[in-house]
Amino acid sequence: MESEHRMDYLGFAITWPKTRTRANGWQVELSSSSPRLLAKLGGKAKVFSDPNSLDRAIQKAQQDVDEVFLCLAEG
Repeated sequence: MESEHRMDYLGFAITWPKTRTRANGWQVELSSSSPRLLAKLGGKAKVFSDPNSLDRAIQKAQQDVDEVFLCLAEG
């Protein structure tokens, strides 16, 4: 994904294009430069979408990160 905006969130990066590029909504990509954290995502970046709202797509990515940290705290 060609990214123009970036948000750092608890060791992860959420990135998205400056303008909506897909006809069916916003997409954000969740990744990390930390091999340990990237492994928690399954070894590769994840994409989250929302048909109407960039904020909701970002919230979905943040929720995934929150669940990763919940699993780390429990395990």
